[in-house]
Amino acid sequence: MSEYPTIIYCATRESDIREAELSASSVRTHYGNIEIFLFTNLPDYQNENFNRIIQIHNPRVDYSDKIQALIQVDRRRVLFLDGDTFLISKIDELFELLNQFDIAIAHAPNRWTHQLAISDAFPEFNTGVILINKTWRVRRFLSEWKRSYVNDLIQDIDFPSKDQIRFRESLYQSKIRFATLTPEYNCRFTMGCMVSHKVKLLHGRSKDFNKIAKEINLGPVNSWSKEPIVRWVKY
Repeated sequence: MSEYPTIIYCATRESDIREAELSASSVRTHYGNIEIFLFTNLPDYQNENFNRIIQIHNPRVDYSDKIQALIQVDRRRVLFLDGDTFLISKIDELFELLNQFDIAIAHAPNRWTHQLAISDAFPEFNTGVILINKTWRVRRFLSEWKRSYVNDLIQDIDFPSKDQIRFRESLYQSKIRFATLTPEYNCRFTMGCMVSHKVKLLHGRSKDFNKIAKEINLGPVNSWSKEPIVRWVKY
């Protein structure tokens, strides 16, 4: 097993902080000693689930803050999580992808939301769960992603999928070796998705993540995999 990555969150509003606290607590349930950082602009904030709280100076309070957190974090292996995520199982096999790939991300439920001058067959990716190896190519990619996204904001361009539009474009134009995650590792349960194994990482807002965690993997299993059968999940 490879070394665990550092988990990072970015929160610039009180509601974001509350979500990140719950998500970090779910991570601690399965990985008690893993390193978790929080990037925030809230002064004097403390919480025992975060090993380090890093101040964001002059935050934009938009998606560029999380890109900057990925650029700034001083760790090689990193897993960025949106605050509205909830870990329901260990994910060691996810971390192993960093032995082969520079980035691992899941498809967005909408294949793309704005046509670009790239192949329509290359989809958008959801940027709420991003596993990265900070190689020089990845560092260059992150800088280009932020530059192009901020340029849209300066020009008052507001795409439906926000930062994901430029993530898609920047990734397409890069030479990065990336892996595509299945919905089991980024389950957008409020939008509905097809899964065929144990869901391990929920992504969406809920008043009762524990109820979803208890129910989502119930049912018949495949004899060949001992994993739950193909099923549609939506909460």
